Amino acid sequence: MLVVTRKVGQRVVIGNNVVVTVVRIAGGLVRIGIEAPPNCVVVRKELLDVTSTLADPAVSAPPGSTGSLPSAARAADEQPHEASPPDADDSAEAHRK
Repeated sequence: MLVVTRKVGQRVVIGNNVVVTVVRIAGGLVRIGIEAPPNCVVVRKELLDVTSTLADPAVSAPPGSTGSLPSAARAADEQPHEASPPDADDSAEAHRK
């Protein structure tokens, strides 16, 4: 594992076409932005764990889910979770992309 120290606005490049940018650091949380080509699936680890469980034939998928990684990850991501509400900076950042 490569461990690096970055400041807000600094980037790390992975391969030739994935860029990770530190967007904000607040308290114990770091907000990152990930730029990747459309064919590169980017999923939070906890969602990957959920989709792995859904892919297990012994576990039934939620209604309307095909069990595929992207749709299952989207379904899991739509579940309520504890997070701070987006602030004005987040909205502006999302619209710039």
